[in-house]
Amino acid sequence: MTHASDHPEIEALWRGIAGAGSVAIAAAQPGEGTSMVAEAIWRRAEHSGRTALLVHLNGNKPGAEPGRLERMGNHPLGEIGAPDAAQVAAWREPARLREAIAEWRRDWDLVVLDASPVLARGAQSLPGLTAAAAAEATLLVVLAGRTAASALREARERLRVSGATLVGVALNDRDNPSLAMELERQVARIGRVLPGLAARLTRAVRGSALLGLRV
Repeated sequence: MTHASDHPEIEALWRGIAGAGSVAIAAAQPGEGTSMVAEAIWRRAEHSGRTALLVHLNGNKPGAEPGRLERMGNHPLGEIGAPDAAQVAAWREPARLREAIAEWRRDWDLVVLDASPVLARGAQSLPGLTAAAAAEATLLVVLAGRTAASALREARERLRVSGATLVGVALNDRDNPSLAMELERQVARIGRVLPGLAARLTRAVRGSALLGLRV
């Protein structure tokens, strides 16, 4: 999955949350790409003519002041930095976070929560399960080739028990190269010996739509 908000996979996720006023983007473990997906959904809302607020609950965005609302110039977008200690303490109960979401929804059509990992233990940020339970819909991000099936099953079960509404799974293939990328890597190995052949093969690989498919 790429970051582009008009990517086909983002379109599919967007259709999955149609009608929701708030969505939590969660994952089983750290590093699976929740922030990337959250920002893509946030920016996709603008393309639909909807105003959207991105709330950073999964660590703070560089340069963002914790707990402060910032508007994105003339765009119908806004974002809030990671909650401060007082906000974390207040929002640990899903009901309290729902109240905050309801308040935000007075000014924004969609609230996107970039949630902490569901299976994280001892995290200082707001628990991912709390964010998922407070939102109207939840998308679970899975990093291809890294997320263990057991972790995925446990995360889904915890979300179910928490009362979260899981509406879809976003497969992040960041570390899963296309066949074309792998072939280019192999062709590069013969480039020093047969540069002409390597150049022709590289052009052929790059010109093939079939080889560009993810594997």
